[in-house]
Amino acid sequence: MERKFLEDMKLDKDTVEKIMGEHGKTMEKQKQQVADITGERDGLKAQLADVATKLKSFDGVDVAALKGEVEKLKGDIAQKHADHQKEIAERDFSAVVKDEIAAAKGKNAKVIMANLDLEKLRGSKNQKEDVAAALKTLQESDGYLFGEGEPVSKDPPRPKVSTGGAHDDDGSGKPSSSNAKMNDMIRGKLRGE
Repeated sequence: MERKFLEDMKLDKDTVEKIMGEHGKTMEKQKQQVADITGERDGLKAQLADVATKLKSFDGVDVAALKGEVEKLKGDIAQKHADHQKEIAERDFSAVVKDEIAAAKGKNAKVIMANLDLEKLRGSKNQKEDVAAALKTLQESDGYLFGEGEPVSKDPPRPKVSTGGAHDDDGSGKPSSSNAKMNDMIRGKLRGE
């Protein structure tokens, strides 16, 4: 609305001023709304351009293959987690068995473990109690595997081997007379005498 239009209507100057003031306020509100809407529109245009650019980067990508790869990776992670849990369970089970063998004064843990049904004990819900019971049964049947005495050796004792022949008991290192005669007789037979 223009001031001339109001003046041509023969309105007094004071009324024209009031009308123009209100009209100015209304125009300012509308200008602000237009500026807000224009800013919003420009922001949406920028977002749309960004999305279009991102979509172009997916041109030629097989979405089904990507989904399959994601599922495979999820499966691999689950398998690794399960394997890790098995390793932890095995470590804990071994510790329980070794602790119980030590508590029962076992002489050789490997020999004792070979005599236990480890698979059955591994699947037990009360491993500690069941291992202790199995060890008690083994103690009753094979008591020599347990106790305070000498530990069971893995290797049989080795015989002492003499490198210098028979020696006198006095530690002199000289052969005794009976051994000397025996050695002479053997040497003579070897030479054909």
